[in-house]
Amino acid sequence: LLFYIPMELIKHTKYIYEYKNIVDSSLCDYIITLVENTKINNSYLNETRNKIRNASTINLTQIGNYNNNIKKADILAHKIFSETHNLYTSSNKLYYFSGREYVDSVLKSQYYYRIYNKKDYYDWHVDFSLSKMNLFSYVLYLNDDFSGGKTIFLNDKISISPSKGSMICFPCDMQTIHKSTRIN
Repeated sequence: LLFYIPMELIKHTKYIYEYKNIVDSSLCDYIITLVENTKINNSYLNETRNKIRNASTINLTQIGNYNNNIKKADILAHKIFSETHNLYTSSNKLYYFSGREYVDSVLKSQYYYRIYNKKDYYDWHVDFSLSKMNLFSYVLYLNDDFSGGKTIFLNDKISISPSKGSMICFPCDMQTIHKSTRIN
């Protein structure tokens, strides 16, 4: 397991879980170094920006096919997210039976690295795509050396502050409309 101990589970609702300190700070730093020390075309970084997603994005899975450092980051992301998926679905009775059946969907996931600069944000949205069936969302906070950037859930009025090495888990549905507030 890659998990850092002592991990703390916070159940914000029966659907929205936060695992504090799920990975060690040094592993977060290593992933950041792998990605940010790799030269990536700026036009690619900014092509995903729009009125809702005002932050740069790197598709680790896609770029990993062409770059060894990004491939290492993608493999680490896969291990972390797969283990968290198993933990989340086994500790959440509502998803224990249905979620365990979709482990293969996690194995086929793509992992995205988001870069937020000052004034960047991610407005209200649901993690949904017409081209693929997303059942669960996982957000791993690799750093917390900034102000702003809280993840807010519309329906439950929950606000989660980024905490390095922590991850939030929730289903992809209309009940979990969320956003990331502006970075100050």
